[in-house]
Amino acid sequence: MTLAEKICNLATCPTSMHELKDESIDRGPMPRQPILSENLYIIRNALAPLAIQQASHWLISSESPVVSFCRGRRGSLANISCPPDN
Repeated sequence: MTLAEKICNLATCPTSMHELKDESIDRGPMPRQPILSENLYIIRNALAPLAIQQASHWLISSESPVVSFCRGRRGSLANISCPPDN
């Protein structure tokens, strides 16, 4: 028995589960998901990380008001957490 066969034998389900089923078995109708809800899910979950990333780039860029404020106050406020100068 090869290593690959030993790994395949570690499966937790019986071999009958891996056999092809007869095409005459009634499996019911195809599941349907409305396209609009799928698209809303994708847009909602894809746009949030992009918006957070763009906001962080705007806040930490060299032209942002936050970095300008930190550079102007660095001498007087030593314990403010500002990005380092490059």
